[in-house]
Amino acid sequence: MLKVEGLTTRYGSITGLRDASIVVQAGEIVGVIGPNGAGKTTLLNTIIGLLKPASGTISFDDADVTALTPEAMLRRGVALVPEQRRLFTELTVEENLLVAGITCKASDRHERMREIKELFPVLGERTTMLAGYLSGGEAQQLAIGRGLMSSPRLLLMDEPTLGLAPNLISTVFDLIARLREDGTTLLVVEQNARRLLEIADRVYLLRTGNVVSEATADAFRGRENLFDVYMGTSE
Repeated sequence: MLKVEGLTTRYGSITGLRDASIVVQAGEIVGVIGPNGAGKTTLLNTIIGLLKPASGTISFDDADVTALTPEAMLRRGVALVPEQRRLFTELTVEENLLVAGITCKASDRHERMREIKELFPVLGERTTMLAGYLSGGEAQQLAIGRGLMSSPRLLLMDEPTLGLAPNLISTVFDLIARLREDGTTLLVVEQNARRLLEIADRVYLLRTGNVVSEATADAFRGRENLFDVYMGTSE
């Protein structure tokens, strides 16, 4: 479904991603792990079109989408749940969802919003509340719901459990597994590597902008020195 080949992305003179290549097959949960500053967010932002690569290619369904904008990627079926949620805090919960469904027909948009409120009952209870007044867990549910409004075939998630209480972390991981069962393919950046390995099919490890390892989640789980590998203190 998604193929990234030789991707290099720079911030001025600083290279955030260096010659990175990954593949995501339809129906998979693919994880991306690594320490802070490894290039994980840069990878997702380049795929979705928020950043333009210096070199390399991105293809989706065998079509070259390297130069597409985020809106064009959304229309093709790729959506992003960004790090730190990026909600419109002065809009209501319902308005945030409606804006996210801008690529859908009006009738589809309201049907999709109904489905998301069933998936996240608290959003149905907070329909008219400004997003800026939601709790951390509620805001994360809205961010995920907003990402689902366009019925994406591929959902990119950047640190979906960041800052959440332990009970909500379990809820988010359960949701990710359920989305895959419902037919959504997911590429997930997550700091909680051990929990991600419980639900992912395959995992890529990034360090200093490089993809240094790729394996099944089972293979990563079998590494006793996973923490050392993650932090770069072991090969």
